[in-house]
Amino acid sequence: MAHRNVGDAFGKGSPSCNLEFPNGNLTAVEILAYLPHWLKCIDVIKRFVDNGATASIIAAILNKHRDFPNDATFPSNSVTIMMQYAMRRVFNSNWTIGTHVKSNIEPSTQPGNLDVGSFRTPHVFVLKGLIDAVNRGGDGSPIEFRSLGTHVKCHPTGDDALDLTACVKHAIAHPHQSWLFPTDFQKLVKQLGGPKVFTCEHWDTQIFNRYQLGALRLSTAKKRVIESESETDTPCKRGCRSRLIQEVKLNDYEDTGKVNTDRVRKSRRLAGVPLKNLKEVESEDDDTIDALLKSDKRPFLERLIEADITEKHCGNITKANEPKDDGEWNADSASEASESFIETTEEDTNGKDIIDDYIYFPDSSPHRRPLIRRNGNNTPIRAAAKKSMIKTREMQAASILELTITKTTKGPEVEITPELASLATIYLTRPPPAFLQPLPLSLNGATIDAWNVHLYAEQHAHDPWTSAFGFYRFIDSSGNNAPRRNPPWRELHRLTEPAEMDTTEWAENVRWAKQQFELFGSVWTEYPYSLEVIGGHRREVLWVSEQAVRYGLSG
Repeated sequence: MAHRNVGDAFGKGSPSCNLEFPNGNLTAVEILAYLPHWLKCIDVIKRFVDNGATASIIAAILNKHRDFPNDATFPSNSVTIMMQYAMRRVFNSNWTIGTHVKSNIEPSTQPGNLDVGSFRTPHVFVLKGLIDAVNRGGDGSPIEFRSLGTHVKCHPTGDDALDLTACVKHAIAHPHQSWLFPTDFQKLVKQLGGPKVFTCEHWDTQIFNRYQLGALRLSTAKKRVIESESETDTPCKRGCRSRLIQEVKLNDYEDTGKVNTDRVRKSRRLAGVPLKNLKEVESEDDDTIDALLKSDKRPFLERLIEADITEKHCGNITKANEPKDDGEWNADSASEASESFIETTEEDTNGKDIIDDYIYFPDSSPHRRPLIRRNGNNTPIRAAAKKSMIKTREMQAASILELTITKTTKGPEVEITPELASLATIYLTRPPPAFLQPLPLSLNGATIDAWNVHLYAEQHAHDPWTSAFGFYRFIDSSGNNAPRRNPPWRELHRLTEPAEMDTTEWAENVRWAKQQFELFGSVWTEYPYSLEVIGGHRREVLWVSEQAVRYGLSG
């Protein structure tokens, strides 16, 4: 199959990488959705990588918003090659995303800076002689705004979209109007109402965090497709399955001291080492092999507790001191064996007599060879079986005790009076909470992001985000839980949940802010004046959380 031209990697007619950057704010999704060839610009690459982008995340954004020939999926490997090709010809010849992240180079742009007016196109480096002029990347003349929508199957929405999305949609909806990109960008933005105010959710760090889950799902979907395509039986698969059966089914636990000649071990160095006597399994018996491969992988104890104690699930249960029967299963003996698990006598305080009398041989051996022990009658007993039976007896005894307590214990009855019913009706039919305009956020204020979260988390914290945004992270001079007293002010809706029994002023403020964010999308911080406004509003409208109501009723 012929290779596609590099200039058509994102579809024929896609905007050139040499289009000049406009003076304005563009989100990462807008750049990749409308001008994907800008991924060859070093300033765009540095901005993306500095803010946590990976090849898989960029590929996930491209595949969501753009159509590719033959409904193909744009691979993350192509993203890596494209970025490395540009960076290695201007900077280090061994540049990779990993080496860039590990280097201590200060980011060229701040996380909250979405302005691309100072970005340079590859054509600039062609003029400087840093890149071969043959690979200039096409003409950089202005194009129609509606041309940016070529091969776009999904326009950016929500926090992924800013001014460029509105301009492209307007140009597509009004094809009789001529708007050129990038020369008419500011003029069209002004006509559409002016530049939009962006928040921290428009930042590259937040966008890449949102699309990271999509990248993981994409890789998982590919893995599932590969597994489904490999379900057809092949000689190679039959050989692998046969080797797997040989490893799982051991014919004898004892060392035979014989040299294995079944061509299982290929190494000359280990050819003369004694091996276990592995029982060869016929690979033609597909039903037996498939049944074993798809058998229950849970521990033997868990399967034993769930199922009835029958010969199918427990193997052979025989008395060491009694002769074997004729092979028929007797219901009376089964019930006696079941009762013996929970019976306790004075001589059997630790369960030793019962354990030593019974021998467990499960249907399939575990992944590793069990430790063989012998009782007083020189009968082998597995240590795992001994622990299983002790644990089973304890769990069954505990379940019987719990069942007895459940049947005999009865909670106090609460008399539902008409007054109580009316109060409950009023609470259920209460109006929705009112919207309160949040205080304006500073665009240049310090925030906690992926680059500095470790500075605000506890040392050696397992999850730095949970530690940095922990509700109980700080205490005041009197020893009570309190918010931060200095910047960066954390967003209240991002804090961890307060305890159910916590009805302090600080906990109620956080619950109120979480509700406001859930209903209206408004963001409140732990800035001291913001907390004063929240507390005054709650007292004015008599707002209380369900946790406070529940705690008051139970107390």
